[in-house]
Amino acid sequence: MVLHLVSRSLAGGSWHEFPAENWIVLSRAEWTQLLPGEALTLKSSREIPWPVAVRLAEWIYPQDEEKTQVNRSQVDIATFRMTVVMVENGLARARIDGKVRLKHSFYPGGGAEDYADSELAGFVDFDMSKRAVQRLRIVTTKAIYAGTEFRASLVSMSRETLDALGK
Repeated sequence: MVLHLVSRSLAGGSWHEFPAENWIVLSRAEWTQLLPGEALTLKSSREIPWPVAVRLAEWIYPQDEEKTQVNRSQVDIATFRMTVVMVENGLARARIDGKVRLKHSFYPGGGAEDYADSELAGFVDFDMSKRAVQRLRIVTTKAIYAGTEFRASLVSMSRETLDALGK
């Protein structure tokens, strides 16, 4: 499963003028942990397991001076609660409510201990007959990094879109 993350500071000037962009690739073992259990019921709820939640959270901060694509984030909080809001003809949708707190220095050699705190909302659609995730969308509803507001979106990419992009 390939996810496209875009994040941008709401302040103007310098680094804030450019969005940060990352591609997150979840293995089959990781994305299948997003699937609900066999006994799927309306309003059932559960947390995304910690290792997968960290993979979703670790890049949620605005542009910085990273040039090596090395992940320098320390994730302190990564909670994503999925609540089933629709079940119909083998398809299901779960609302996602999340909270992320991570420490990430703006500079690669870093000394500063800057924090990115985010509240997020979104959804994930499932095809229960195929035991597959159809799409995932998550956006920040409130996000602050080192005292500056930012916004981020995390979107799953279809095979057709990836083929068109040459990925």
